Amino acid sequence: LIAEGYLSRDCSKSIDGFLETVHDLPIHALLSPDEQLRDMISKIHPSIRKFVFTASVRHHAERCLDALGISDLFDGIIDVKDCQFET
Repeated sequence: LIAEGYLSRDCSKSIDGFLETVHDLPIHALLSPDEQLRDMISKIHPSIRKFVFTASVRHHAERCLDALGISDLFDGIIDVKDCQFET
């Protein structure tokens, strides 16, 4: 997202506005609970912690996981902001 020479690292307001706009989608109209996916993830041994790593933002990932009915299966989300926009 941050291409050298195009965005400075101190432009968080414009980046946040951009990310909010591009992720303003009707998620629940596009995704529905996925029992097969839930079953597959549930079969992973409980001692193995599960995280979502996304090139998106946390809020968008949370909405997707919720729509898929699997948000309770993960220990956390690592998003693009956690990686300082390096994807």
